[in-house]
Amino acid sequence: MNYLKYQHIVKLGDPAVTNIQFGVNYIFPKLDGTNSLVYFKENALGNKNIAAGSRNRELSLENDNAGFYAFISQKESMINFVNEHPNLIVYGEWLVPHTLKTYVKQAWRKFYIFDVLRLNSDGSIQYLPYEEYLELFDNENFQNDGIEVIPPLAKIT
Repeated sequence: MNYLKYQHIVKLGDPAVTNIQFGVNYIFPKLDGTNSLVYFKENALGNKNIAAGSRNRELSLENDNAGFYAFISQKESMINFVNEHPNLIVYGEWLVPHTLKTYVKQAWRKFYIFDVLRLNSDGSIQYLPYEEYLELFDNENFQNDGIEVIPPLAKIT
């Protein structure tokens, strides 16, 4: 799979999100770290690797973003996950000091998942519903590795 940056988010009232408030909606907290993503990548030699990106570029150990690639490339839970789910891209916030620097000490240097995208066999893309991606990451292996799903503040209809 290739690097695919997270979609641009528009404000409520923009024509692109007309009627978004109808149906089931989740309200999530906004974390202030650095936008990050994790996915499966096969190189020219056929080797399967975990790959990572920031908001605008693919990362490597030599070209990292606040230590995210170094962090995620060592996490067995995520390495296994991307190998088992090569058609998914995991989006989240790598919580490092940014604008807001007042989080509790235990919150820093963790990856907080806020969305998962599926690349379908026909080339189309689809975001997984919250309950579906929550299930994928709901185990101690991820939590012990500093990887958590951001819980919603509310679910409204």
